[in-house]
Amino acid sequence: MALAVAYVAFVSCLTGTRPQEDVTYPPDANVVDVTKPPYGAKGDGTADDTPALRKALEESAKRRGCSVLYFPRGTYRVSDTLGWVQYLTLQGQSRTGTVIRLQDRAPGFQDPLSPKPVVFAGQSDPDAKDGLNTGFNNNIFNLTVEVGAGNAGAVGIEYCGHNQSSVRDVTIRTTDGKGHAGLSMVYRWPGPGLVKNLRVVGFEYGIDVDQRTYGLTLEHVVLENFGAAGIRNRRNVLSVRDLKTRGNGPALRNVEETRQGAVTLLDASLEGGSPSAPAIENDGILWLRNVKAVGYSAVVPGEGNSVKEFRSHPAVSFVPSASTSLGLPVQEAPDVGWPRDFSDWANVRKYGADPNDENDDAPGIQAAIDSGKSVVYLPRPEDGRYRVHSTVVVRGKVRRVVGFLSGLWPDQGLLGGPNAVLRIEPTEAPAVVLEGISGFRRPPALEPVWIEHASAKPLVLRHCGLTGGLKAYRALPGAGDLFIEDVVAGGWFFAKGQRVWARQFNTEYEHGESMVVNAGAHLWILGLKTEKANTVLDTRDGGRTEVLGGFIYAGKSADAYAERPPLFVTRGSEFCAVNVVSYGNLYPRQVVEWRGDRCETLPVEKLSDRGRYNKVIPLFRTAPVR
Repeated sequence: MALAVAYVAFVSCLTGTRPQEDVTYPPDANVVDVTKPPYGAKGDGTADDTPALRKALEESAKRRGCSVLYFPRGTYRVSDTLGWVQYLTLQGQSRTGTVIRLQDRAPGFQDPLSPKPVVFAGQSDPDAKDGLNTGFNNNIFNLTVEVGAGNAGAVGIEYCGHNQSSVRDVTIRTTDGKGHAGLSMVYRWPGPGLVKNLRVVGFEYGIDVDQRTYGLTLEHVVLENFGAAGIRNRRNVLSVRDLKTRGNGPALRNVEETRQGAVTLLDASLEGGSPSAPAIENDGILWLRNVKAVGYSAVVPGEGNSVKEFRSHPAVSFVPSASTSLGLPVQEAPDVGWPRDFSDWANVRKYGADPNDENDDAPGIQAAIDSGKSVVYLPRPEDGRYRVHSTVVVRGKVRRVVGFLSGLWPDQGLLGGPNAVLRIEPTEAPAVVLEGISGFRRPPALEPVWIEHASAKPLVLRHCGLTGGLKAYRALPGAGDLFIEDVVAGGWFFAKGQRVWARQFNTEYEHGESMVVNAGAHLWILGLKTEKANTVLDTRDGGRTEVLGGFIYAGKSADAYAERPPLFVTRGSEFCAVNVVSYGNLYPRQVVEWRGDRCETLPVEKLSDRGRYNKVIPLFRTAPVR
């Protein structure tokens, strides 16, 4: 009885992080229901739904822009791989009630030496070993992938996504414990991407990761009953928080002959294994904080069963005493609920927005916001974009804006001045969530911003891609908490006194300014990724910044830049970076710190190697501001 209670408590640690959602959409949301014509998947656990689901995937891939394939509750039996390349979301109605199940003893899934996936995102051919980094906007949400008995070579999900991509609220399990890996990310080139609220039961490897780019962020992950290892990382950059494991092998193997793997792990509980072996095997770059092991000999050799903070490589700092991380407090994004009464949803098209003409859609979007509904949604157009000529203000009763990654196109009156595409003002809701908002604009227009935060209430940006020439975000004085989860956008300004938590933060920006300016805010980042040659992060005015894991990518040869600014700048503030990997040595000056008139520089030559072309900051921290 005691064991049963302990097991239930162990499993419930994940479901407690975020309520299970019964995700449904209005009929006019333009999502593709796989059970309806022309596809007609049965979802009865008996019929082979492979042909119907493959047809839905193939036809969705032909549509312009992003598609959402919706799986109502049911068990969808498949006999072969379901795969796609880019711009697609698999959305289940219920994490526990929507199941994609590989049949028992499916042909081709028996050989552990030749693994084969049930679901494959990011490749057109599962046998293509050298795919390109074009798995944009690949998402898998709120469902279960189950591997039937007798499939020892099966992989639950082989996943590759880029820029904005996420596996969220997903369970992967095997009925007989057999299988190669639950979640595999070994094909070129996984990341950046967010894996959040994942549970894997069984398999040799709970999570299997390879490739030296582009960095992956994992949070609230439970791995159970694995055979060889909970997580195997060979070369990638992993930023991991709240990992709970219970299995036979090590919880983490960060091992590969070139020693390129870099893992940042905090707030972890690792159970099982062997009392004669450590929970973590490492010959790469490793940083730990608040990690406990039960049933192993130690967390890592020589550190005992509880680690407050550990690093495998020496710290680099201008202050010898700054040898531990900053330890900023962490907070979860607020949950505003998912209204199931569609009378409380406002379709912007019904209020006059038409993405298929050349007219201004801002009045229609504003009318939907001012309709008194709590959810406003922008159905994805088959071919077109929502043109916005004036600022749209989020206010009133709105608590959630669902974009389905529909394109916003700022035009005319918005360009050429310090305007905003979306302005967040105080609402009656406790917080506002902007989800799946996509925007693009060329040529560059440097003054406007996508989002202006003018409310003291929290704002959540989730699964958004805001690219092109506009800056991403501007906080006005008194702006509330900001939560960033799986967002690609550059040009951020955080205001004094604000609190910001970012997970899978891709800050690409190429217009000669700092990608992120922290002007006196509390800024916590789990998993930073960026491209181009700007200063990535400028902390000033007494701000506090902590970066836990990051991948810095040039995107082009360093020789192409006549002047190369510093990677990080801090001015009279507190700054900490852990396991930040620079690929290509684009930044000769990794950190420049100003204290009054005194300036110190951390050159790239002082950093640890992470294989060819790579340098890593194992730990850098400034002295406290006095």
